[in-house]
Formats: sequence, C-alpha cells, structure tokens
Amino acid sequence: MNLRITDIIFVDYLNCSYKAYLKIHGKNGRKTDFEIMQNRLSNEYRTSAIDFLKNRWKKDKILGDSSLSQFRKGNYRKGINIRERVEEFDVLCDGIIKEPKSSDEFVPIVFINKDNLAITDKLCLAFCGVALGTTLKIMPSFGRIIYGSEHSGNVI
Repeated sequence: MNLRITDIIFVDYLNCSYKAYLKIHGKNGRKTDFEIMQNRLSNEYRTSAIDFLKNRWKKDKILGDSSLSQFRKGNYRKGINIRERVEEFDVLCDGIIKEPKSSDEFVPIVFINKDNLAITDKLCLAFCGVALGTTLKIMPSFGRIIYGSEHSGNVI
C-alpha cells in the first residue's frame, strides 16, 4: 500500500489515532453536528486570516492557491494556500514566506482557530515544515502560527 500522509490525516491522528486509521482505509463515517460546526468555524477563520494576511502584505507580490513549485518558479516572496505534494506528503500550507536572507529557506504559516495554542497546533506547523523541507532539501528553521480572534502571531 503506497500511503501518502495528508495534513488532514495528520490532524485526525493527533486528535484520534483510530479516526486516522479509518480514514486511511477509506472509512470516513458520518460527521457529527459538532464536527460540521467545527469545520464551518474553521473555514470562516481561514477566510478572515487570509484577508488579514492580504491586508498585511498588500504592498507585496502574493501568489495564492498554487503549488510550491509554482511559488518558486515565479520568484514570489509570499504565498497563501500553497500545496505541496511529494511521495509521502500532501500538505496545504496556509501561508508561506521566502526568507530574505536565504535563497532556499521558506517559513511556513498555519492558521489555528483557537485563542490559546496547544502542542498539537505546533505539531501541525512542524508537519507543514517537514513537507517543505523534504521537497526543498533544507528544513525551515522556524514557522509562524496565526491564531485567535485578533490573528495574533508574529508575521513578517
């Protein structure tokens, strides 16, 4: 079985390893009302966080909804919704910044719809960083988490 780990399966594993196991084997089950509500709130937060970044980066050239290879080919410094698919990973980075000091280092950004961060949120950022590092052959030295109603987090 050729297994590709997605960011969704990774988050499911952090929350419930059995749920991730079932998803890997194609058994998604029925979503509860609570899960539907969480997904809706998460999508609304993503939209507001994207608007926040676009407003913050309005003077910069930004690539949206694309792949990491397109991001690199276009010589962009900042991107939103950048997907990376390699043999073992399929991950969507909510945002990405090309580090100005290095030609190959990128800073991953993830959005977390919570007011307080947990270790699992930091692991989601690390997963995004590992996927980028696997492709680029250089691991990011740090990342950014945008969280909370005020979109806290240090953004370049």
